[in-house]
Amino acid sequence: MKHSGMLLNPDATVETLRLQDGRVCLVNDEMLLEPDSLVQFAATQRNAFHAVDFNFYPGVRRALQHALQAQFDLIDRAVVQSVTDS
Repeated sequence: MKHSGMLLNPDATVETLRLQDGRVCLVNDEMLLEPDSLVQFAATQRNAFHAVDFNFYPGVRRALQHALQAQFDLIDRAVVQSVTDS
């Protein structure tokens, strides 16, 4: 896996779907450039993943490396803008 390279697809699309009950569903299409490499990385780092008690995600988590976190932050801003604009 390329730790310093771009993992997220800059051309990914985010679609905002409004559900009948008023909630919003965000669909991220083609978000990862190399999804299999992320799966391989997670498999090799399995001991670094731990359960957390600060959210409702039922699985284990691992802190992201700074470069990857920065990429996800860009996606988050785009998603917020998408919801705000719709």
